[in-house]
Amino acid sequence: MVSLGAICGMTTTLFGSLFALPRCMYSMAIDGLLFGFLGNVNSKTQIPQVNLVISAFASAVIALLFDLEKLVEFMSIGTLLAYTIVSASVIILRYRPTYEIAASKPLTSPGSQISASTSELTTPASELINLTGTLRVQYSW
Repeated sequence: MVSLGAICGMTTTLFGSLFALPRCMYSMAIDGLLFGFLGNVNSKTQIPQVNLVISAFASAVIALLFDLEKLVEFMSIGTLLAYTIVSASVIILRYRPTYEIAASKPLTSPGSQISASTSELTTPASELINLTGTLRVQYSW
């Protein structure tokens, strides 16, 4: 009975991981942290199929290479590491000062600055310096 419970628990954890990994890869590809083709989804089902195939293949290869005891140890270490990283991130973000996003004033073009008065004249460089830390960087591979 205990072994049946262990098998059911590991199966549930495996399915949970298989559902999360392709979507995590998709989100990272959309943010530009992974290759762009990993950000594609099926137009009909809205599922990142390439990511699903890659993660299922990688999981199958790992399952074939290692015995069950090592896989359980890997899963435990991975879960512990993930919780540790999240906890450390919460502590870091808790004590980091917050900044208000400067969304009230849009960036101006150089042509519109010529007609501005000298008291309102700002350079694009100074506007970017004021927006440091508020812009989202997009990478493309």
